[in-house]
Amino acid sequence: MNIEKKSIPANEDEIVLYTYLGEALWKIQMVEQALSCLITLKLNPDANMEEADAFLNKLQSYTLGKAITESKDKKLFEDSFQEELFCFLDKRNWLVHKSLAEVQHEIDYFNKRKGIIKTLCNRIKDITDNAENIKRKIEYEMIEFCESQNRDMSRMREILKLQESGMRIYKV
Repeated sequence: MNIEKKSIPANEDEIVLYTYLGEALWKIQMVEQALSCLITLKLNPDANMEEADAFLNKLQSYTLGKAITESKDKKLFEDSFQEELFCFLDKRNWLVHKSLAEVQHEIDYFNKRKGIIKTLCNRIKDITDNAENIKRKIEYEMIEFCESQNRDMSRMREILKLQESGMRIYKV
């Protein structure tokens, strides 16, 4: 028996929710990427490009939790930032693993749908903002580390300042 179910199009509220979800997941991946790059830099300060890329490729298969734990085990960050990373991981895990289950357990979902979606969007936006802040801290940490290795990072600092002012920079 062939049962083909036709997809029901998303309504406006759902489209907004899905947009927030997509942005949050994208920004979370940006944190994961930045964290992997910083760990690579700090653990391989004298590596050539090929060696660093090989190490980075290995790290990119790590989950966010594993990368954060690796950074803690190697004492790569101050305790306060390490704690911030673990707090962010909890938020990320809620989004990826528990957010839908919370909504499904709402007994009166049909009548409260608009409010539930608004609450979800606010919570997801908080995660997105948190991801942006953490990524920025990681970027500055990378710059400071490279400067400590006698590399000129003035252009990168300039680019970060432009991004902080609202300008999108796609390629350096």
